[in-house]
Amino acid sequence: MKNQNNINIAIFMSSKDVNSISYKNSIEQLIKKISSFNVKVLVGNGSDGIAKNLCEIARINNLEILSIITPDEQGYEFAYEKLTVTTIADRKKLFYDLADLFIVLPGGLGTIDEFFTTLNELKSKKSNKKIVLFNLDNFFNPLIMLLDQLVSHELLKQKHINYLLIENDINNLVDKLELNQYLR
Repeated sequence: MKNQNNINIAIFMSSKDVNSISYKNSIEQLIKKISSFNVKVLVGNGSDGIAKNLCEIARINNLEILSIITPDEQGYEFAYEKLTVTTIADRKKLFYDLADLFIVLPGGLGTIDEFFTTLNELKSKKSNKKIVLFNLDNFFNPLIMLLDQLVSHELLKQKHINYLLIENDINNLVDKLELNQYLR
């Protein structure tokens, strides 16, 4: 599953079609950059919407894709590898176990669920893994405000927010990936 030199990057994103040109361009830039590294991209279904677009760009750039699916999902047809798990909860656990880094792109309920589950796992296990929240067009500002509110009301510790790295600019994100700053 995990090659000795490989870094596994789980990418959480929407399976819906997104019309935003900046979103599509950012995904293309991200995938082109990480395809120059020895990494494997972990995705959920990957057969629809923006997730499929990401997988297509990854395939064109010869990037290994692991599609983790449930029995009712078909997964990305050109995935290097597919794993079928029983439930979404099993998929989230496998993401957590396999990934060295998590990148969260704008998405819906499933994306937010994956984000919070991963943050909670990191908090519980005192991991050194990081979550990069790509705040494209300030999409995640309300979520960031919620996390700040939880900290200010002492319902979440600031140290747990430290697992989270917020990037508003795709160029900064890919530059830091290139320098391995997220994996330190």
